[in-house]
Amino acid sequence: MNKTLLQILVFSTSQFLHADYFTEYIKYEAQPDFSRIVITNETIRGQRGVDHFNDNSKKYETKSMFLTRYYQGDSKRIEKVESMDGHEIKSVLSIHPPTGGGFGGATPTNFLQVYFNGVLVLNSPIGYNHQFDITVLKIVIHPLNQMLEVYSNTGNEGVISSFFKYGDMLILKDGIFSSLKRELALPLAVTMTCPKGIDKVRIIDDGIYPTIERHFQKLNKGEKSSFRVAGPFHVFCEDLIDLKLEVNGKKLIRVKEGEGKHRFDLVE
Repeated sequence: MNKTLLQILVFSTSQFLHADYFTEYIKYEAQPDFSRIVITNETIRGQRGVDHFNDNSKKYETKSMFLTRYYQGDSKRIEKVESMDGHEIKSVLSIHPPTGGGFGGATPTNFLQVYFNGVLVLNSPIGYNHQFDITVLKIVIHPLNQMLEVYSNTGNEGVISSFFKYGDMLILKDGIFSSLKRELALPLAVTMTCPKGIDKVRIIDDGIYPTIERHFQKLNKGEKSSFRVAGPFHVFCEDLIDLKLEVNGKKLIRVKEGEGKHRFDLVE
């Protein structure tokens, strides 16, 4: 009797482990013939497929298939730029692998920003997001009409689609996708001027979720860049003294937080 129970237990356990053996990746696919770009969160199940993808993840990155459930290595930032139907579409994917800790540490956290002709139009998680218990399954970008759609699932209402309307910005606000005027989503206009020359600048907008990162690889003498932020932001730059920043014409409070790292608080 005990032997039979043991066999049942071993069988049940092996079936459970087999059924739970899976991994995930994000697939980016430009489809110029259809005037669209499709970005999806994909799942592979079963030991043979999962092990194959894990063992060959670098090869699949060359095919724009990016593993998210890796457990060794740092976060990744992947930037894709397409010229399609007279428009430049930039997609910036951030992958933060599982940490193993609490509060969603068993799952990866992925974010996607999309820019039309240099203007941010989408700020969204992709895949499962523990903070809002939402899964973003697919994002479809339509360059010709300058619009996009997001397919998401909260587990309560099934899959729903959210549309970006030209001139607005699609963001996740309180766990719900909303299409807002840019001036409402990002109310603060930043002007950055470089009196001399700087190689690299990284700016993180902490006033919105997901946080938005802007990377400037090289700024020439006298070059000026303008963008919008939602709130206080951090600037990472070795030669910060060579940058001049203005926000809606208001004074900034600069707080040094470490070598090459400053936070700028906005005065009300």
